[in-house]
Amino acid sequence: MGLFSTPGVFAAEKSLGKHSFNLAYAPHLGMFRHHAGNDPIDQLNFMADQGFTAFEDNGMRNRPVATQ
Repeated sequence: MGLFSTPGVFAAEKSLGKHSFNLAYAPHLGMFRHHAGNDPIDQLNFMADQGFTAFEDNGMRNRPVATQ
């Protein structure tokens, strides 16, 4: 019996629904600019859609107050 014919092999993946990460790391702004564009809010939304629950931005204090 092959891997793909075994029932329940991917049950854990199917039960999670959207992406879910259990690792202790976070992406930073600019990492997904090729997927989400240059707008930091669009990038944050993309990160959240991918399952990330945190992000890193060492340059936040240099961003406009409206963006912060």
